[in-house]
Amino acid sequence: MSDSGQAVQQAVFTSINDNPDLAHLFKPVAGGRAELPRVDFDGLETRPHAGGVTGLFRHEISFLVWSDFYQMADGLKVFDDIKKTFDGVELTLDGHRCVDCRFTGMKAGRAKADRVWQIVVQFDCVTEEDAS
Repeated sequence: MSDSGQAVQQAVFTSINDNPDLAHLFKPVAGGRAELPRVDFDGLETRPHAGGVTGLFRHEISFLVWSDFYQMADGLKVFDDIKKTFDGVELTLDGHRCVDCRFTGMKAGRAKADRVWQIVVQFDCVTEEDAS
């Protein structure tokens, strides 16, 4: 992972841990079935930004929200909390500057497991190397 990707990932985890509405939802699955709703960090993909500008990077960030099939409203509230946390927010990065962080989409559907909804939440974050 690039330095900018590591900086974005660290900023994402810090933002989550600083948000009491989200921090408790990121929990490892212990034993059988995990407590719902739950959020997983699904990944971060970093690449040079289109246009070939040196030092400019695009980061695709995704989360998975899991909720009980009969309590979809809980999952949608978590989705809304994630969106409010990252959409349009200037992330604090080490050695880089956040140019833009935007919500790009969500997909919701029934997961393979019975009685579980899965919501994929996606963001794009553009960063540049800090000139200072």
